[in-house]
Amino acid sequence: MDKKLICKNVHYDNCALREEIFNMFLLKNTLELSPNTSYETLIELQKRIKYDENYLRLLEIAIELFIEKEKITPKIIKIPLLKECVINKIVLELTKPALKIVIRYIDSLGIERNKRLYWYDENQKENKVTIGLEKFIGKLRIHTAEAKILIYGDSDIKLKNYETLSLEKFFVKNDEKKLINLDHSYMSNLYLGEILILNNEYLVSGIRIMTDEPIRVFVKDIGRSTRLSKDELAELAEYIEIGEIKNNYLEFSKPYLTNEIKLKSKSGKSYIKNTKIFTKKLD
Repeated sequence: MDKKLICKNVHYDNCALREEIFNMFLLKNTLELSPNTSYETLIELQKRIKYDENYLRLLEIAIELFIEKEKITPKIIKIPLLKECVINKIVLELTKPALKIVIRYIDSLGIERNKRLYWYDENQKENKVTIGLEKFIGKLRIHTAEAKILIYGDSDIKLKNYETLSLEKFFVKNDEKKLINLDHSYMSNLYLGEILILNNEYLVSGIRIMTDEPIRVFVKDIGRSTRLSKDELAELAEYIEIGEIKNNYLEFSKPYLTNEIKLKSKSGKSYIKNTKIFTKKLD
């Protein structure tokens, strides 16, 4: 990809920093690193630009290429979960800054997922990093029964602490019909397709729509919200297709923790107003 093309399509405020970012790559190719790009270069840039999504995208590409080039294998720590739950906070101890830290887990659909972890500077005290303190874009919500932390780089890592929430917190209670109240939910026009933003996080188990055509249903994997800032491409990639509504109802194979549901119909007709969302009653 041509550097000038990237520069033209993405707004950068700091021209000097922009040059440093592009200098990590060969002249007209962001798929190959410059020979001058070192571990130290990547760590230093990471400290300076981790709040800027435009720069982060390119830095992440460079880090992935460096890991592949140097054949860096991760150190792995298993989070000792006893049962299916929602991980909402992790405290790590690092001896040095790391190139990349990932949480790898099996979601409720049985699919292995990898989420890159980010944190704010104020959530790092000496060598201890706390992930999951923020209320919105920094929160951590990983629904799983099995998870590991992977760290890439020269740093050693220790899992100092973690917190979980029980699944009961995310089901509708005292409601025989198990219907989610959509009174305070709303529709988002940010991305293509209809997206219903729920008023809270729920373990969604089914959706009913009166329709005369098949409708594809996607849910957002909210574990991705560990990202520091808004990344449209990443957000689009994190909508997981659950299935297709036929005969007016789709039951999920297992409840999925989410706060956003996207609907796609071939006709483009709006179905949001006729939607009913269900959670599964706990046994």
